[in-house]
Amino acid sequence: ARVTSLYLPTRIFDKHADTLFAACFRYQAASGSSKKDICLRQVLFGPGKASADSVRRAVASLGKHRATLYSLYGSPQVGFPALATSLSADTIKGVLAAGEGEVGLGTPVTDLTSVWIVGESGEVADQGELVLGGRTIAPGYFVGRGARPFVAAASLGASGLPHAAPGERVFRTGDIVRRLDSGTLLFLGRADERLSLENFRLELAEVERAMVASPYVADAVAVVHERTD
Repeated sequence: ARVTSLYLPTRIFDKHADTLFAACFRYQAASGSSKKDICLRQVLFGPGKASADSVRRAVASLGKHRATLYSLYGSPQVGFPALATSLSADTIKGVLAAGEGEVGLGTPVTDLTSVWIVGESGEVADQGELVLGGRTIAPGYFVGRGARPFVAAASLGASGLPHAAPGERVFRTGDIVRRLDSGTLLFLGRADERLSLENFRLELAEVERAMVASPYVADAVAVVHERTD
């Protein structure tokens, strides 16, 4: 048996960056593969932001095996990873330097994805909300018996975005990014109260609405407590 690719949630990648690949190699050895058959070629992780320390540990654990790491950025609304960063033993120093010590979000995976950064006044800027467009953007969400368009997309037409095709769908990610001199997009935070909890997006307002829908609850506030263990 050969393991050529791994696709990991960022949380798993961060926690086990220096042990997962050794386990992969042991599995191949146990299945009767010789050392020359060890052919791990790529390790993909996403969609959350990985720490620079995890990437360093992963590259070190790969040792002489010339596998390439790919940090992926995307969301279900886009349909597939929209941005990617390639990392290897040869490029990691340059990637982290370009990202000011952090792993950037990367560049568009295909020409099907358009990328804009929109400032507070709706202008295209070097820092602001990340907006994605293209043919792969879903038309909306299925809710109950019908579908509704993306509220974020409806509030921002593509007409004001440079190089946007007529009628092109756009999706406001809610992620605040900054474009560095190197061209790397650096994640800064969220523009709303939506959180990423173990790489699952959570809207606190929706939790609060569900709670106050109960006749036994007069009011509610949802907060997140981070565990340190």
